[in-house]
Amino acid sequence: MRYAFTLALVVYLALAGGKVCAEPVADGDAAFERGDYQQALALLQGPAERGDAVAELDMGLLYFGGNAVPQDRHEAARWFLMAAHQGQKGALANAGIVYITGTGVPRSLVQAYMWFSLASDADSGGAAKYRDHAAAEMTPDDIARATKLALQCKNSGYKKCGSYQCLDGPLGRTFGGSSWQVFACDDGRSLAFVAAPGAPPAPFDFTLSYSNDGTSSAITFGGTRDVASAARDEVAALTEPQRSALYSAALDASPPPGGYGIVGDAAAAAYPPAELTARAPGQVILTCERDGVGKPHDCRITSEMPAGHGFGAAALKLMSEAAPEGDMQLGQRQALPFRFLFQPDPPTITPDVLHPSRPTPYIAHVPTAEESTFATRGMPLSGPGGAKVDCWIGVTGQLTDCRLLSETPPGSGWGALELKMLPLDRFGLFTKEGFPAAGMKITIDTSPNTGAAPSQPPAD
Repeated sequence: MRYAFTLALVVYLALAGGKVCAEPVADGDAAFERGDYQQALALLQGPAERGDAVAELDMGLLYFGGNAVPQDRHEAARWFLMAAHQGQKGALANAGIVYITGTGVPRSLVQAYMWFSLASDADSGGAAKYRDHAAAEMTPDDIARATKLALQCKNSGYKKCGSYQCLDGPLGRTFGGSSWQVFACDDGRSLAFVAAPGAPPAPFDFTLSYSNDGTSSAITFGGTRDVASAARDEVAALTEPQRSALYSAALDASPPPGGYGIVGDAAAAAYPPAELTARAPGQVILTCERDGVGKPHDCRITSEMPAGHGFGAAALKLMSEAAPEGDMQLGQRQALPFRFLFQPDPPTITPDVLHPSRPTPYIAHVPTAEESTFATRGMPLSGPGGAKVDCWIGVTGQLTDCRLLSETPPGSGWGALELKMLPLDRFGLFTKEGFPAAGMKITIDTSPNTGAAPSQPPAD
């Protein structure tokens, strides 16, 4: 038995029974059982990346518990779902847990009920009880839909388990010489790529889905295919560790939850009626002009997932009613992306363009120690100190046009250091409130007189 997630103050034991393990997976699984997590990681990581279901389950448990790896619930959910799509008993139950709790994936009672039903059918002990927990919050139509999905999933060999959503992200990256926004899908493996506004391939997007043996297939939708093909080919050539790292980075790039969306009756009124009835989530990216006071206008749909279900029209209507964002610092009129997330339980639409607050950008990536050391190699510094710098956030989240405002102590070299280091940071493409961060001007102050600890020279 394996401990998974805490649910309603009850620890659920997800069974990993019925396992047939090949070497070295059997040895790695045994190492996990006796608590030798470093040995388990060494033996299981390779087979998991090659699609072994038992190894994938154990990798999820390692990441969930933070054993031999940094604790990461997103990564845990990803491994559980990959194993669940192979019908692994313990993973079926854990997939239900991550969906009913919204741990590492968007909360979905329909998906939770489906996975718990499949786990119960596979004789994963206790799953039926947790399916009933989900049912208590669901409508009869939701239960009927989840039951139908469970049958479809089982009959397809756990491959067709409902249309997955690609809502986590976006992560700004360059592929094929053009800028793309990368989103992680909730099957734990697939990635969606949307051309950044203004990039040569726009409007164009494609989804790269992966089978359990690591092969890939691209599904394309419109746009300038000859320009986008270079990006698609580069993405298809990524190795499994590179794809995994890209998936994790896209998860990390999602704005932290902040409760800033449109809720209640206002959200229900703006939601596409049929999709609200079906409890279906959606995502839309609009490209809008935005002037110096933050008023969006001339919006157009760049991406809509799922397409043709009314989410794009709903987002356009909300933008036509949007208030100025206020207190914005924009260098000029800009064509920028607005990402709308529609979540049905309870109805919530992000961002709240009707009542905007001061946007709060956040750092999605900081340079590693190796990157910092390489970038600052040979730069002379005179003791501890800091600097005050202002920068613009670019369309990929990188800081551009940084300007030194002050340096403490003067002539110490800290100003030059900050100007060299800041372009290595990457901000989220959207603020915590869901507004586009591109075009925002920010000030970063590491001077000792700010009250923060003085910066120290990086170790050689």
